Amino acid sequence: MPDNLYTYAETPPPRRRRRTPPVSTPMTVTDDWPEYIPVTEAEIAVFDAWFGDILEELIQGE
Repeated sequence: MPDNLYTYAETPPPRRRRRTPPVSTPMTVTDDWPEYIPVTEAEIAVFDAWFGDILEELIQGE
């Protein structure tokens, strides 16, 4: 058993890390999605099952 159980309070605090500087070059965002994205009936059914109530409220304006 150590002699002094409170030695953790005497240790210096850990050094703080320096933040990395922000990126100086601007990022380029490109859109490579196709003009038309196919959606299957099964995907629509899943979306309707999870979000159908919310969408109905939004459409009806409640």
